[in-house]
Formats: sequence, C-alpha cells, structure tokens
Amino acid sequence: MKTLILLATLATLNKNKKIILKIYGGGDCFDIIQNFVCPDNMTIMNCGLVPKGIVEDEMKRADFLINITNDLKTLVPSKIFELFSKCKPIINVISNKDDGSMQYFEKYPICFNASWEKELPKKIICEFNDFICKNVNSVIDYEKVKTIYKANTIENVVTNLLYYISVKK
Repeated sequence: MKTLILLATLATLNKNKKIILKIYGGGDCFDIIQNFVCPDNMTIMNCGLVPKGIVEDEMKRADFLINITNDLKTLVPSKIFELFSKCKPIINVISNKDDGSMQYFEKYPICFNASWEKELPKKIICEFNDFICKNVNSVIDYEKVKTIYKANTIENVVTNLLYYISVKK
C-alpha cells in the first residue's frame, strides 16, 4: 500500500506526466491493487506471473525499478542483487526498519529509500519528486555495480556457490 500511496502522490504533483506501475509476480495484494483509486494520470497494470524473459525485457525498458522490503527481519533476498545488476534507479519502499537488505541499498548510487509510519511526510514527498525528476533517464555503469557488490554479483555468486553432483550407474 505504501508504494501505491507514494506513486499516487507523485502523480498528483506531476499532472503533466503519466505514471505507469507494472507489477509482476504473485502475492496476496491483488485486492489492494484492484481497489486502489489512482489519480487520472496513473495506471496500475497487474501483470501476474509471467516468464522471466518478459520481466527481464520490462526491467530494461523501465525508468525506475521498485523494491518493497520484506517484513522479515535480517532477510536479504537475492532479488535485490538482480535489481542492482540492471543499473537503473531504484525506489526502495521500506516496511521494516530492521530490514537486512538496507545495508546494500544504502550503497547503491541511485536509490531512494522511503520509510514512514502512518502518513506520508511532506519531506519524503519532496525528496521523492526531486529524485524522480533528477534520475528519469539515469543508469549506472555495471563495472561500478560490480565493484560495490563484488561478493554478490552473479559472476561471483555462481563461482562461490556452485556445487556439482553426478550420479552414475
């Protein structure tokens, strides 16, 4: 819900821009998404489960990627490193201040970390609007991402965590 509120506020502030949120995957938020009332210049497309290739293509075309943190403390999901590897600006909506992945998001060069409790503060709205305007076509050099997350890049994760089993008759 926080993500929807944040994006709807952005749309309200920028009536001359069209905000399109595409959501891929499963989850238990279908009713929330379906019943959310958007400003006229905002569209939510709940695309559901699709092949990974479609998601990869959409991530390439997106202006921003969104991460919604887990409610589970100390969990660091591997999906965040996939987000980083796309070299796009990231909007990280924080639902748990003890989220284990925060240490990684704080290192990412173009990331907006949004955290609030009850009502969305004006300060976050202003900072978010500035972040979107400033970074709409931004990308990071992949070599920089590899340097920041050296132990977590796909090349190193595969190298460090590859186990092999062979069963023969």
